[in-house]
Amino acid sequence: MNDPTLAEEVRSALAELPGVARLPSLLSVFEKTTSSAHPDWQIPVLIVEAVAGRRRAGILAAAAIACLQLSIMIADDILDQDPRGAHHQLGIGPAANLALAFQAAASAILEQASLTDRQKVVATALLSRTALATAVGQHLDQALEPNEANYWDVVTAKSTPFYAAAHQLGAVVGGAPEADWPRFHQYGTIIGELIQLEDDLLDALETPANPDWHNAGNNLLLVYAMTADHPDKTRFRELLPLVRSGDPAALAAAQSILLSAGAFSYTVHQLIMRYKQARQLLQSLPLKAESKLETTLLDYGQRLNAILRLGGTELSITEL
Repeated sequence: MNDPTLAEEVRSALAELPGVARLPSLLSVFEKTTSSAHPDWQIPVLIVEAVAGRRRAGILAAAAIACLQLSIMIADDILDQDPRGAHHQLGIGPAANLALAFQAAASAILEQASLTDRQKVVATALLSRTALATAVGQHLDQALEPNEANYWDVVTAKSTPFYAAAHQLGAVVGGAPEADWPRFHQYGTIIGELIQLEDDLLDALETPANPDWHNAGNNLLLVYAMTADHPDKTRFRELLPLVRSGDPAALAAAQSILLSAGAFSYTVHQLIMRYKQARQLLQSLPLKAESKLETTLLDYGQRLNAILRLGGTELSITEL
């Protein structure tokens, strides 16, 4: 789903906030993000449509989630020293200020929505808790030693809260029964794990070397290759500094080990389990007929099938 009309409606909601006009970089960064092929900020609209809520509520929730995501992305790029980050164009100080502006805008936008007091309290608290959880995750990502337990600790704190919040926020503002809000949160958590694992697979096999190689503890394939008991573990560890220095031959050798040592297969196993969980949970959610959420999950599955083929696997996740 990538709806240009929706993107413009969301941008307009953001532009109406007091002070935004005096931060031109805020809207320009937002516009770049809305052009993504797989815009996560549209999730609340899918949820609102699925529970037969009002479109305006979905637009405002999508704008809030977009702002929250951008605040996270900008801070993450600064912390990871990502060469693609906005701070290289804006400067670290202005980029940090922009991240704060996006985080504040996420809550401010919801003031425009026609919500009950209960919906507003839950929605704004959800955004605040997500921002705090992600900040904790960012800290852990920088501080923990690379092993699988720490990897999942960081994923739980850093990667999944956003997707859980995006799904639950849609349910809250869309008028879904309050008793069902936690199940939308659970579904979003699983989707967040799916997307994290998908990113891990793509990032580990990317050429030239993805920034994940500089912080190997945040990629499950690299964690597996560094810590699991396999014959090439020592060789993989020896290759890491060469990969980080930009040696293409070392990268090719290390990626070959990811495939031969089982890192790719293990990550695919984790991914398949979560895809099945997501499909089962989706079937239990109170959605109207022909919800786009089913199509979205199927799209995830098709993307995952393409990743499997990168590793030489013909297994089709969507047929499991």
